Amino acid sequence: MRIRNRDTEEYYYRTIDLSNDIDVEALVCAFIDDIGEHAKSLNCKIEENNQYVASFEFSDYEELDIRLENIEDKSKVTIELKCEKKSDRTLRVIDPATFISSISVLGLDSQLKFWLKTIREDFDSVLIGSVNIDLSSYQEHVMASFVARHKKDTILTGVRMNVCYLEFLLELFVDSSHFFYHLLEMRTVLCLCLISRSCNLEDKLFEFDGGHQIDLKYYGIDFSKECGQSVYQVFQWAYNDERLSARIGVINQVISQSRNVIKIFDTNIIRVLDSIYQVYIKEDFEQYIEVRNRTSDSTLDLCNRINDSVSASRSTIKQSIFVILSYFFSIIVFTAIDKGKVVNILTLELTVLSSVFLVAAFLSIWIANGEMNKNIEIYKYQLEEIKKRNRVFLSEDEISDFFNSKSLSESLKVSESKSYLYMSLLILIALSAILWYFHLTS
Repeated sequence: MRIRNRDTEEYYYRTIDLSNDIDVEALVCAFIDDIGEHAKSLNCKIEENNQYVASFEFSDYEELDIRLENIEDKSKVTIELKCEKKSDRTLRVIDPATFISSISVLGLDSQLKFWLKTIREDFDSVLIGSVNIDLSSYQEHVMASFVARHKKDTILTGVRMNVCYLEFLLELFVDSSHFFYHLLEMRTVLCLCLISRSCNLEDKLFEFDGGHQIDLKYYGIDFSKECGQSVYQVFQWAYNDERLSARIGVINQVISQSRNVIKIFDTNIIRVLDSIYQVYIKEDFEQYIEVRNRTSDSTLDLCNRINDSVSASRSTIKQSIFVILSYFFSIIVFTAIDKGKVVNILTLELTVLSSVFLVAAFLSIWIANGEMNKNIEIYKYQLEEIKKRNRVFLSEDEISDFFNSKSLSESLKVSESKSYLYMSLLILIALSAILWYFHLTS
């Protein structure tokens, strides 16, 4: 006789290879007792000599006994007892060892998605046997926002890389060794993703500066058991404040100068990182002041360029309108001087010529506005590029002060306003209408 269990998120299986002297009733009743409060439905599949015999739902042993009584040699029979778990917001675990095994055979990305997305969104508690573990007490940590800022949430599409949630689960499952060591491995993997330069979850490979790598395929679960806590402390140190890019750079600098990347993660790692970071801060302060001043000068310069572009466009519009009005004024004055009165001055030839001038003025205004819009669009791109380049050195509040300043916001608001353009076009349209109206009525 051989008994094999398998536990998954939705089902629990118990496969039994029978023998002629086995007490099948006791085994089936034990299975029903084990899954009692978890079961939504029970199913049994019978095979003889590895050939399918029957599959049916059952609720007690008698239904199974009826199917087995016609089989004389039970040593060739295998029965698979299957429990479909209740579909509520409680994750039901009957056999922790095989449940964790069913998760561990997935790729690292799927394992992380299960704990960070499925567990958090679909379940409020985990029931292991008769022990219920509540998941609803989790509080979001500020480190999660730093991870999002570092653009690391793109490693797993649609999944937040929330190490603090895995730490929360670790504390809850500290008394369940199968869950604890698996979650310890997941936390270690996630921390390595967030402090390394690049990672390949499929190959379990994490790359750092200097060509150094951590290959979890080679080290296995032992790395998490021996170095997992140190890796987590390094993650906490890196994502402790907004200057996380600099801190991650320090981590990679330390690793790049080490002969054995594994030995880096010991109890002294934080002291080493703090010492190097203090030196880095002192050297970086002057560079920070320089970057701050350069950013301020760049934003003011772009603000002035935007104002100049708007002024140039409006100057062209005013000049076009002034030329057209001067033209019509000249026609009236010279006609009055020549004829001594202002009558019948809008001949067909003069009306067509005047219309050509109006069209030319319209095109001049439209082209000037188009050039201004193109220049403003380029200046906006430059503002975004300056903002992205300086996020490493400047905090979000400093970035906001520079790029959301009143002068810059007002300049952009004026550049986007169309009232000046619409007013000039309305004047041209009105002149054109008056021109043809007087020509036709005369």
